[in-house]
Amino acid sequence: MRKEIYNHELIVGVDVDPKVIELATAYFNLGAYQNLEINIQDAQDFMKSNKQKFDFILIDIFQDNNMPNFLFERNFIENIKGAMQKNSFLLFNFMLLNDFEKKQQEFTSAFHTQDYKVTTLVNVETFNKLIIVNKIS
Repeated sequence: MRKEIYNHELIVGVDVDPKVIELATAYFNLGAYQNLEINIQDAQDFMKSNKQKFDFILIDIFQDNNMPNFLFERNFIENIKGAMQKNSFLLFNFMLLNDFEKKQQEFTSAFHTQDYKVTTLVNVETFNKLIIVNKIS
């Protein structure tokens, strides 16, 4: 897929686990991409200090069958919103386990303004929901 959507824009990746980066580098040849910046850092800390605007943000963070609480905290959500440029997209891979339905509603409610359009795809790979947010202005 990376070859199919290749572009020359900077791609920024963040993962807290250096082993994940090591495996991705080995199996997906990450070193071949000159426009790729990898940050071994907690996503919450990265977003706190981030000053960049992005046209696409992907949140895919799980700890076993749980999603970290910070994903649903107002500060993190505001940092994500602040990092979205006009006409950008946020894709949040959301797990449909435990008490996450209420958290999902709280998360999406932060984007229910005239500046955003929220779309939800349910039952993606059985236990996942994709939340797609388009910042339209």
